[in-house]
Amino acid sequence: MPDSNYKRLTWRRRRPIRFLGSAPRATLLLGPDHILKVESTTFSEGYKRFFFRDIQSITIKTNRRRMIWNITLVALSALALLELFFDAPTWNAWAVIMMSMATMTTVMLVLNNVFGTSCDVRIQTAVQSDILPPLSRVKRTNRALEHLRPLIIQAQGQLPAEETVLRLRELASSKSGTVTPAAQPNL
Repeated sequence: MPDSNYKRLTWRRRRPIRFLGSAPRATLLLGPDHILKVESTTFSEGYKRFFFRDIQSITIKTNRRRMIWNITLVALSALALLELFFDAPTWNAWAVIMMSMATMTTVMLVLNNVFGTSCDVRIQTAVQSDILPPLSRVKRTNRALEHLRPLIIQAQGQLPAEETVLRLRELASSKSGTVTPAAQPNL
């Protein structure tokens, strides 16, 4: 585990991969001049540093993970309640198990919606682009970016609004194929 001069930015979150037995857990730590991504499995740990001066962008893209979980949990809850309804007259151990399952899936459904919209977060530097699995909800990501934004601005400086607009126009015109006078090469 890293030195104690790190502050925890997010808690551990299991990274979504195919084999649950070897799924790494990831967490983000805040260092004095960088973000440290720690991925740990049962037998190893891996570290990646993203220095504030090198970060080019942090993009947030919402996804349908929350909706898929909602559909799955509603179906499981309905199935358990249906089974409970048919076993209720006898009130045996199976009915108690079905009531417990219906209660658990309903609690998980409520928690899934309380946590908010799900998202994928990608950090881009000049050298690499990486996914940040611990930032999987929009609310959590916005809270983390509130901490990171001033540190990134302190390391890189802030672009004036006029220059930002000019760069966005140049980028838009270069994508459309037109060349602006500022972007023409000297002949």
